Amino acid sequence: QQQQKEEEKEKLREILKEIDKKRDTWKDIKRGTKKLGIALIGVAGINKINHEILKRISKEYKRLPRKKKKTFLTYVMSLINAIVFVGASANSLYKVKTINIKKSLITTKISQERYENLGYIEMAYFIHDIIQEETIWTTNTMHHSIGIAFLAVLVTKVKPLLKLLPQWMIVDISTIFLDTAWIMKETKNTKTKMYTAVQLAFAISFFILRVSYLPILIHNFLKEKELEKVEFYDKIKTYIKIAILA
Repeated sequence: QQQQKEEEKEKLREILKEIDKKRDTWKDIKRGTKKLGIALIGVAGINKINHEILKRISKEYKRLPRKKKKTFLTYVMSLINAIVFVGASANSLYKVKTINIKKSLITTKISQERYENLGYIEMAYFIHDIIQEETIWTTNTMHHSIGIAFLAVLVTKVKPLLKLLPQWMIVDISTIFLDTAWIMKETKNTKTKMYTAVQLAFAISFFILRVSYLPILIHNFLKEKELEKVEFYDKIKTYIKIAILA
């Protein structure tokens, strides 16, 4: 009888643990939704400010048709997003705590909450960029959709792995040169040494960061023990590879 009572108590403890877990999950969802909403408002506001500034300072922009203006703004937002995240990444890596050469893993003194906020800001940028698209389905939409899903897994299921964000974000250095080259081309500034230098910088940074460095990150990321704690890890392993590569 005593053993039966102990078993019942254990079952009750398990039920209470499950209830607490669900309560914490609901709190996380509410907090995450709020953060994402604030980030979306901020991104949309910056996009509007860019539009108003470009109308006043750029004759080339004013002459563009509506659809082309949207595309132009998309590249400007992409450039700003890349600069912000490379800057945040560089700042985080500057505050290095430990370096594991074997795992290519860098731990910084930055708090997990800050990484989480960066994840929500990036998701907001992706969502806004999809909304800006004129067509429903493009390669850009696919890239952003995968990115949103991947970041959602990070900020909800495997928060400890948010510490790896600075190492991923640094690859956006190549995006800065890509967007700059596109903007220079649209504003008829291609016959300059600056344009040639930007194109060369893009080619070099793309090869070093995305072709050489990124596969190492993917390999090490998939070996992280924290990731294996995710219930559906085995099912999404291949998906994660696609997400990071995209």
